[in-house]
This record gives sequence, structure tokens and C-alpha cells, in this order.
Amino acid sequence: MKIQFAPTNLPLSRRLQTASVLQWVFSFLGLGECLSATVLVLYACWWFVDWETPSKGGNRVHFLSNLRVWDYMRDYFPVK
Repeated sequence: MKIQFAPTNLPLSRRLQTASVLQWVFSFLGLGECLSATVLVLYACWWFVDWETPSKGGNRVHFLSNLRVWDYMRDYFPVK
């Protein structure tokens, strides 16, 4: 059995797309067990504090919405 690697002549944009998706997968797998209780408690606190926000029109965090990683992930999973 021989391992076949990806070709080396891929464009930089495709490499960045793959890297952004791998970063999210490994973050989910690696941090899921050790941070799940902490994240659950923090989310419950945020949920309690943020209870009225939907009725007030919501609040977007534009800094997070405009990160380049979302563009790479969008391009990695093209929808036609």
C-alpha cells in the first residue's frame, strides 16, 4: 500500500482553503473533550445575559463575521 499525497502544484488559494477547514476540524476534535464543560457553562451564562437580544434586533460581531477564514471555507465547499 502506497500513500498518495496531493500534487505539489496546487494554487495558494486551494491550500488556504484546505488549511482553514483542517484547522476547524482539528479544533473540534482536539478541544472538544477538554473544553466542553467550560464552554457549556460559559454558553449558559451568555444565554441568560443575552435572553432579550432577539427581540431587540440582535447584535452581530462584525469583526468575526468579516474574517478571511470564512471566505476560504466558503470556497472549499462550493454550492451551485
